[in-house]
Amino acid sequence: MIGIGFAGWQKMEGFYPPRTRVSEMLSVYAEQFDVVEVRSTFQGIPSVARVSEWAESVPGGFRFHVIAFGGLTLHQLRPGQSESLSKSWVDVAVSPPDDIFSEFINAMAPLIDSNKLGSVILQFPPWFESSMESIAYLARCRDLMRGVPLGVELRNNSWFTPSSRLDHTLDRLIDYEMGIVVADLVIGDGSTLDVPKEITSEIGLIRLHGRLTEDWKRIGSNAAVTAHYEYREDELWELAGIIGSLGEYAEKVDVLFGVDASENAISVANRLIEIVDAEAFSEGLK
Repeated sequence: MIGIGFAGWQKMEGFYPPRTRVSEMLSVYAEQFDVVEVRSTFQGIPSVARVSEWAESVPGGFRFHVIAFGGLTLHQLRPGQSESLSKSWVDVAVSPPDDIFSEFINAMAPLIDSNKLGSVILQFPPWFESSMESIAYLARCRDLMRGVPLGVELRNNSWFTPSSRLDHTLDRLIDYEMGIVVADLVIGDGSTLDVPKEITSEIGLIRLHGRLTEDWKRIGSNAAVTAHYEYREDELWELAGIIGSLGEYAEKVDVLFGVDASENAISVANRLIEIVDAEAFSEGLK
């Protein structure tokens, strides 16, 4: 099962019929796409009533991938501290109390109860490096969010290199039943994140942030920001190969476009849907 959708459903240029009400947009969106990423939750925990409205607006089988509140993923910095890769997150970030985890999960109850929660995405900042303290924090997240499907997006290459460290990372994620998010983006020095194209849970999750180096400063430490990028045809075929590879092992693979949902970007997403269609994809591999 492969799902393709966007980060958010309101700011989609040229997608909705004229005079579509804001309250109707999610229902219209769900007529064409079967997954969506919710980013507003990074900035604040929504009310149960609001999440209930989301669940009631879409049919069965639709999946929400919800970005965890930024305080849960160590985006809140201590007073006087700034974003830094030269210091451990233990020294610069605020570790949240347990009740914030409970509040967030309680807010997700309507999605959980209706079986429409694809996953909660823990998008960690670039300063969340691989360490014993970081592994312990992942274990804490799993313990405080038991029974909730979790995806983890790691934005520091210390998790992936050398190969021995990568093996350790994958083993821990499997132990904690956390899915590794395959993040497609270019980091500040023009290199890419060395995220392995692997499966560590039942869900294969791919987030497409674009491939422009200058966007890294805007999106690197903020889950609520989208990039300006349109994937080319050859890049879509490359992504289709990754989707096919993950699909061999995952029960489902969801692809989330985290780029501005312009009319052209929507056409690109629809093109990717065409490519990953069984017949189109098999013909492309011949």
